[in-house]
Amino acid sequence: AAALAVRVTRKRGIIPLAFLCAAAACFTTGLFLQKVVEPPRRMDGMQAVVTAKVVGSPERSNGREIYEVETLSVALEEPLPGGEEVPQRIKLRFSSSTPLDISLYDIISANVYLQAPSAGNGYTSKLSYQSEGIYLFAYLRGNGVENLGQAPHDLRYVVLRGRSALLFQLGTLLPEKQSSLIAGLILGEKSGISDQVIADFKVCGISHLLAVSGLHTAFFAQMLLFLFLHLHIPRRLAHLLAAV
Repeated sequence: AAALAVRVTRKRGIIPLAFLCAAAACFTTGLFLQKVVEPPRRMDGMQAVVTAKVVGSPERSNGREIYEVETLSVALEEPLPGGEEVPQRIKLRFSSSTPLDISLYDIISANVYLQAPSAGNGYTSKLSYQSEGIYLFAYLRGNGVENLGQAPHDLRYVVLRGRSALLFQLGTLLPEKQSSLIAGLILGEKSGISDQVIADFKVCGISHLLAVSGLHTAFFAQMLLFLFLHLHIPRRLAHLLAAV
């Protein structure tokens, strides 16, 4: 409002627009935290029976088997304080002390203990998991999980299967140290990278290379732009398509 009230900044329309975008970003971020991030975190320390779909390849961390799952239903053993509605569709980092006989897009039912991520460092920090849409960990309780069958396959399943195939091929073609680093650079898969390598990247100030970030987005947009121009699509339209 102040930028619009001053003649100099009002004439330069980009300045009020920039302030408007910053205000909109702050407002929507706060709204997202309140409506999406905080409700699942209120289940920290609670026990629940969850039905979920496996959406990630298993990884091993700290002697435990880790699976990424998306819940279809969550039934808490105790209600949330104040009678709040229990979030049903959330992403969990599902953890078991032993390997489980489950695969991509299997629907499982399990008794779990829910816990918010602790304040770790780097890729194990609460903010890092939050950027991936993971607000809670789920630790398996009882005698394993019940496999309820496969969910219908869709385009996302094809993409995830392709990603798993790429990781497998990297692992067969190169030694573990090199393959894990390349997987981190091109796919953001950091589970196989040693703590020392991650620390080295952090010291050098290039940790962002090991996360799918704006750099990867720029590469992908440039590849699309090159393709569209090669197909003789008009330059303005090519830029618009690449941006979309």
